[in-house]
Amino acid sequence: MRRNHRQAGIVRILAGGLLVSFLGLSLASAHDGNANASGFEGTYAGTFICSSGEMGMTVSLEDAGPATDETARNLCRSNSGQCYDEHKARSADMRQIEGVLNFFPTSSNPDAPAGAFRVHGAADTSMRPAYEIEMSPGSWIEQPGNFGSSAMVATLLDGEMVGKPTAPGCHILKLRKLKGL
Repeated sequence: MRRNHRQAGIVRILAGGLLVSFLGLSLASAHDGNANASGFEGTYAGTFICSSGEMGMTVSLEDAGPATDETARNLCRSNSGQCYDEHKARSADMRQIEGVLNFFPTSSNPDAPAGAFRVHGAADTSMRPAYEIEMSPGSWIEQPGNFGSSAMVATLLDGEMVGKPTAPGCHILKLRKLKGL
């Protein structure tokens, strides 16, 4: 059964690659000029590294409106303390984000699991054109066995998102914005 799950993940990766090739989509350049009003909405693709090795990732982000007190509560473990106070103070410069995160095997780690879950969080817009992105995991769309979801923090500048999953043993992630999606 593990082999079938792996094969299904590889088929999804190949199908996604063919779709991108077929539609003539390419990675966005830093000076695309087609940036949407929020500047962070779109689909990003790349890799992240955890103790299990390199894995592929795509994340699609949408602007879900101005941040609220609820946004700060969702990003922090409690409704008080330094985390909550800092996020609440910055709420005027923050936008809520929602999206879907997919992860999958890469050629250097073909036995890695594949899966997807919803994400929600905030984008700090006070340093435009750079954005500080914080995402928390939501409900699973496809959960592989013995695998958990993780929050993520990243900086987005010129179509490149660099950061890390917050799970223990995870290190860097690097994603580029896809053009045309």
